[in-house]
Amino acid sequence: MRALLLTLGALVGLGCGDSSSSSQGGAASDGGGGANAGGAGGEASSSGQGAATSSSGGQSTGGSGLGGSGSNFDAQGLSLCAVINEYRVSQGLAEVPVSVALMTVAEAHVADLSAHPEIASGDCNLHSWSELGGWSGCCYTSDHAQAQCMWSKPAELTATWGPNQYTGNGYEIAASGAGTPESALALWQSSPGHHEVILNAGPWQPYNPWPAMGCAMKDSYAVVWFGDATDPQTL
Repeated sequence: MRALLLTLGALVGLGCGDSSSSSQGGAASDGGGGANAGGAGGEASSSGQGAATSSSGGQSTGGSGLGGSGSNFDAQGLSLCAVINEYRVSQGLAEVPVSVALMTVAEAHVADLSAHPEIASGDCNLHSWSELGGWSGCCYTSDHAQAQCMWSKPAELTATWGPNQYTGNGYEIAASGAGTPESALALWQSSPGHHEVILNAGPWQPYNPWPAMGCAMKDSYAVVWFGDATDPQTL
């Protein structure tokens, strides 16, 4: 049976606790704070992904930093952002601007996960990063001890972008096992922690609407990064 994995990272500062759910068919995690669903702070199950910028390294080439147009971003990741925004609109919420910086971070992360799947094994979940790219690596665990590793990634990966550096925090939801943007969204919809992040519900309501978003898919991985600050470069 196909396994599903999602991760979500919640805001520790907002007092968001971990939540988890699992089924025979999968698991999800969020990274960045409180759930373990691949990006924001809780835990659930799912899996799936498309294609990102780099196939083996860790660096993404989607954005060019000082004025990149984003024309090199993978189509499946852009489609995932479109699906997320379509769903938000259907729920009466505003669309989230698609950020060049967060698209770059998202593509770098799925490329890293695809090239080094061992980083998301054992106690380390999908919010983990290898030590083999142009960033600080970490093993992201369910206690969110490495939450700063997630929150600071957008600023870290755009540190050389001058006035276009992304200065806000980043919060990620991640999944492994979804083959399309629609199936990735369905997995996150089935996980309360991830669903709250997407819809700015619960502890994420103060950020409604999210000022920035970036998405990527590669192989069996899908991630969405939400930012708490606007990006001077949007698509």
